[in-house]
Amino acid sequence: MQKTDSFDGILTFTGTPFRPWDPDPDNIFLTDIAHALSLQNRWNGHTRLPVCVAEHSLNVLKYVTHRDESKAIRIQALLHDATEAYLPDLTSPVKHRMSQFQEMEAKVWDAICIRFGIETEMRGIVEEADREVFYYEYHTSMNRSDDIEIPVPKQPFTSVHSPATRTPHQWKHEFMKECSRLGIE
Repeated sequence: MQKTDSFDGILTFTGTPFRPWDPDPDNIFLTDIAHALSLQNRWNGHTRLPVCVAEHSLNVLKYVTHRDESKAIRIQALLHDATEAYLPDLTSPVKHRMSQFQEMEAKVWDAICIRFGIETEMRGIVEEADREVFYYEYHTSMNRSDDIEIPVPKQPFTSVHSPATRTPHQWKHEFMKECSRLGIE
């Protein structure tokens, strides 16, 4: 690779150059995903305690695992927010107003799916799990408003661990452990 004064893209934790608008599946690594997701807070950080994206992903995996879903669905559940390792975790109301961002996110998701051999179409159970964990996070981590009505989870749910007892390094380790258990390389 020719050296240049500037690079038009991002440099990941492993030192890998990455262009989210033109993602190369060969430049996607689990270490980068686990590292970035363990350091990113959900809800733009507006929670009583930190809730990182890695924890959220592990909880979505836990939800589908309790439903005894296939290995392919479990992998998709764990990686469903992996794009956020390369793009910011925008809140849904903001994201839905940014079509260019959504297009870029779709390209990164496609590259992640190619890299790890998973379906690009998000399975219904993964969407359900994501929504239920969202409800759980809201009711356990947010200062609630009487002006907003968020449903309670349909099924009783407990987090994989108490967020107050985990550091980003521990969430990264837990995420990588689940990747290994699922055979994701």
